[in-house]
Amino acid sequence: MADELEEVGCNFCGSSEARKIGRVKVEPKFQDIFSRAELDIVKCKKCGLAYTSPRPTDATLKVYYERCYSDVGSKDPLEEMRSNKETMLCGGGYTTYDTRYTGWLLGVITRLAGRKGRLLDIGFGEGQFVRFASANGWSVSGQEVSEEAVEHIKKAYGLDVKAGDLRELRLPSESFEAVTMINVIEHLSDPIGYLKEAHRILKKGGVLYISTVNAHTSRRPVELVIPEHLYHFSAEAIGKMLRKSGFEVLELTTRNHRDLEMNTEILRDSLQARKPVATFLAFKRLFEAAFGICIGIRGLPFDGGPRITAFARK
Repeated sequence: MADELEEVGCNFCGSSEARKIGRVKVEPKFQDIFSRAELDIVKCKKCGLAYTSPRPTDATLKVYYERCYSDVGSKDPLEEMRSNKETMLCGGGYTTYDTRYTGWLLGVITRLAGRKGRLLDIGFGEGQFVRFASANGWSVSGQEVSEEAVEHIKKAYGLDVKAGDLRELRLPSESFEAVTMINVIEHLSDPIGYLKEAHRILKKGGVLYISTVNAHTSRRPVELVIPEHLYHFSAEAIGKMLRKSGFEVLELTTRNHRDLEMNTEILRDSLQARKPVATFLAFKRLFEAAFGICIGIRGLPFDGGPRITAFARK
């Protein structure tokens, strides 16, 4: 996979002028795929969008995701969440595993859309959210780049899921009441293109939900270990992209009170285990989720809590 990297400009404004603000370290086990040990994170000088460049091509990422999903279906996801809460929380993965969260999310989407109907989950991963939505009265479809993940969900649960690029699936216009992108938009090579496609396939009045990492990092360099994240969003950047794609933003926040339940569980577990460092970190995350203020390693706050969530309407 050597040299499978590409230089790119800003996905929002098209400018090619950017400055380096950080790096992404590539784990040794994936360096054969990405052909190097680290990637650069840059920030557009014109609009401020942060992204990885040069970045892995779609073909490179497909190889990476197939390796990541090679054991899909081999683990009990709920047991994995219970036994690995800290990792699930940091990655936002619990939002598709925790039925408290998914139940709340479907309730909000139903209220905003006016009724249950067809729902498309973009980048469904191991399929927990599409399974839950289907069991709760939605007619569910899903899209994922991993053919292995798609085949597993088809065989195991009989759901309508497809492999490939959303923009190339040619789904009918105005055919969905809701579209969800849970911890996905940061992985996309063309987030604006995906948002415009989501707008096209939503019915008038249809609802889009986005959840992503809040990567806004004022006053300190960025250092990450997630080479599959191609864009590094602030809440402001998500709002701009939604509006440019034709959406009306209904709610955009980094104060995610639903995160408090998981944070509270982790804090309780840390206290019971008498782990002072883990207890401090759990309390810090609880504070950040409650007040939308993330505390950096140097004690400097940056804008908002750890995750961005947005509801938008066509």
